[in-house]
Amino acid sequence: MNRFTAELKKIAVIIANDPRSLAAGIIAPSLVLIMFSLLFGGLSPMPVGIVDNDRGSWGRRLEKEILSQISPLGDIPYFGKKETDYTKSLAEFEKGILTGVLVIPEDFSSCMEHHDKPHIVYHLNNFNTDFAKNMRLYLEEGIYSFYRKYYRDIDIEIEERFAAQAQVEWVDIIAVGTLLLAFAIGGMFNYLYVFFKEKLYGTLLLYRVAPRSPLLSFSARIIAAFLSSLLAGLFNALLACLLLNLNLFAYLPHMGTAVFLTVITYISWAVLLSLFMDNFYGAVMAAMGGAMILWFFSGGFTMAVPEQPVLLFIYRIIPNSYALDVMRGIVFGSNAADGTLDYIVLTGTAAVSFSFAVWAFRSRVWKRPAA
Repeated sequence: MNRFTAELKKIAVIIANDPRSLAAGIIAPSLVLIMFSLLFGGLSPMPVGIVDNDRGSWGRRLEKEILSQISPLGDIPYFGKKETDYTKSLAEFEKGILTGVLVIPEDFSSCMEHHDKPHIVYHLNNFNTDFAKNMRLYLEEGIYSFYRKYYRDIDIEIEERFAAQAQVEWVDIIAVGTLLLAFAIGGMFNYLYVFFKEKLYGTLLLYRVAPRSPLLSFSARIIAAFLSSLLAGLFNALLACLLLNLNLFAYLPHMGTAVFLTVITYISWAVLLSLFMDNFYGAVMAAMGGAMILWFFSGGFTMAVPEQPVLLFIYRIIPNSYALDVMRGIVFGSNAADGTLDYIVLTGTAAVSFSFAVWAFRSRVWKRPAA
């Protein structure tokens, strides 16, 4: 136990002399969260011009339903009415001030009351196909809402069953992904930094001639890396609370097992990188780059499971996807299964990775001289 305590003190001194090892593990995932919160957080409705020339009241009802459609990127309306004059609306549309112009004709109410086919005109910019698709989609959602509300006798009856308890904002989905990324990167960077610092100082050479196994030292390194992981994760959760008003701290105790198993897996991979790569910067690039790539492929910024066979195969073999399934199920109430498979895969991956890391550390660091 004295050797274990001494190892922890040594690691603490290394980190205290250069706290960049802690900062670097925090900065990368924090920048990801900040970037996505700026891109997708605090969005405002798309400005559109709605020109209601209808002589009756049905045009106003349609307008109300269209403007009530909620964006999936935030709890805000997708459209925001900015202009009602036809000429001015088109002029602002041409300048790019308005994203679209909807014109409701004079006979709209008359067509509705006489069960004729109503007609509206929709000006939209189709330069970007994805943007145009969304503009069409939310107009059609508003029209569908209009018919469902005022024409209950239509022959299509739809029963909606929601997977989540409420609509989930996209940036909140990303925030849970960056939380796991922060835990993973924080532990990996700390382990690599301490290991290569000792390699630079030459203290690793002492383990080669030590009379006892260096596994106590290994345990101390794992604990130090895990504490660094915890610090990075808590800082990221604080950012989510400040930037997005999303209190992830309340869910952390329930996420603990999934996060712990994932962190152990990633730290074990960092152990292997440190043993099989000679250069610190190369090992860090491999660790950070690999963690980011796995984060993207495992659904770090989306809850959708890929359908393409190759992407689905990659998704299924990455432990992040199973951890995120558990974490997002806890936060958003979207996990229909009990998570048993997720925990089995995470436990198996962590056990295999950690066992291999222990074996590799012992065999490559502790090389006793021949008698």
